[in-house]
Amino acid sequence: MKTKTIIFLSFLCTALQVFPQVNQERKLDLFDKLKITNEVTVYLTQGDSAGVKIEAFGIDPDDVLTTVTAKTLEIGLQRGVYKDISVNLYLTYQELRDVFVSSSGKAIFQGSLAGDKVVLNAHSGAQVDADINLRTLDIMATKGASIRLRGKTGSYEATISTGANLSALDVAADSAFVNVSTKSIAKVSAKKLLDAKVKSGSTLTVEGSPEKKNIKAGIGTTILEQ
Repeated sequence: MKTKTIIFLSFLCTALQVFPQVNQERKLDLFDKLKITNEVTVYLTQGDSAGVKIEAFGIDPDDVLTTVTAKTLEIGLQRGVYKDISVNLYLTYQELRDVFVSSSGKAIFQGSLAGDKVVLNAHSGAQVDADINLRTLDIMATKGASIRLRGKTGSYEATISTGANLSALDVAADSAFVNVSTKSIAKVSAKKLLDAKVKSGSTLTVEGSPEKKNIKAGIGTTILEQ
């Protein structure tokens, strides 16, 4: 009898440690900067108010942090060791000026990222995917991060380094200023001006024929024009 009781209690404790998928909705204070610091996937939609729906599997949704401080929304997880979890967040924002994603996090824009100027930063295996409609755009990707863009902008500046990847062939831009280094890959296009520096075993792919083109290529680099 004692053996059966011990087995039952052990099973009950194990079951309590396993979280099924749980959904939770939260209202948020207004923000215009976003910081994603853990391996979660965030789907972004522009709307009239700020809020988030959390889908958490294998983790208590209360361990998913969504904190707004000085108009910066930080999304992450409570400190701890997590295994076999999945966290998707469906985020509604009014306006964004700055997006920072790290630690294999993902930011996926549903609909167009529109505005005057936006800064996109992706680090440490993070991913950003967006349709854009912007006047200007600043891009930084490093340490194996990946940024994939479509849409249009007047001009953009991009710094891609340390094994990172920028895919912007489907971006209609008047001007592009690109710096690619340390075995990174950038795929870009521009109508009027392309200014690029390629170093340290990196690859630059250029689509189209800009009116003015200035490409400085270092030793061991690859330039592809199509």
